[in-house]
Formats: sequence, structure tokens, C-alpha cells
Amino acid sequence: MLALLREGLSNDTNKYHSIAVAEQNKYGLLTDVDGIACIDMPGMGGMGVHWANSALVNDPAILPDQPEAMVYALDRHGTLRLAAVEYVVVKAAWDATHNAPPMLFGHTFNLTDAPNRFGLPAFYSLHV
Repeated sequence: MLALLREGLSNDTNKYHSIAVAEQNKYGLLTDVDGIACIDMPGMGGMGVHWANSALVNDPAILPDQPEAMVYALDRHGTLRLAAVEYVVVKAAWDATHNAPPMLFGHTFNLTDAPNRFGLPAFYSLHV
């Protein structure tokens, strides 16, 4: 199952190995309220630099082939490389029609409450 998931995501996200292509597809650099682009979580370490598509974030649908964000990490040569995707849904939009947090690929999304470092309303997210 994991191999099929990786292959499927790889096929869907292959074009986003290029940040320029991500930007052409309306993904933009995400920074926190302090202008910091490299996102980390206390106790977990760095996740990378996120490029998010605000139209997808504001849409409460969760589509496996349309992640709301692309996550890039520095490789050993200092070049940003696609390392993960992130699925995001605004909590209020999701909760309006669901009784439980979203799940995808057998994993429950994490909740980031508001206020938060991004200045966003509370949201659910899942990194893959």
C-alpha cells in the first residue's frame, strides 16, 4: 500500500519538483507572521519551506491528487528539493459538514489552533 501511495503521489506531484512550475500553478511561498519561510515545529525540528495554493487551502475539499502545499527542503548541496506535500483544510469549513477531523491515507489530520504563527484561522493539516 505504501509503495502504491508513494508512486501515486509521485506521479501527481512530479511536475512540482520545479518551484517555477509550482508558482505557475498558483503555489506561493508561505511565511509566518515574522516572515520566516523555513517552518519548524518545537520538538519536531524543521519541516522545510512551504509553497501553498491559497485557493486550495480555502476550499474545504481534500483531494489526494491536489495537495494544498508543496514542501521543499535543502539537499546536501543547498538546493531546495521537493520533500513532501501537505494537505490543509480550515477547521471551521471542515467542521461545518463533518463530525470528526479529516483523515487521508489512514491518518488523521493534526490540528493547529488559532492564534498561530501563520496568522491563519484554526486548521487541520497532514504532511505526506
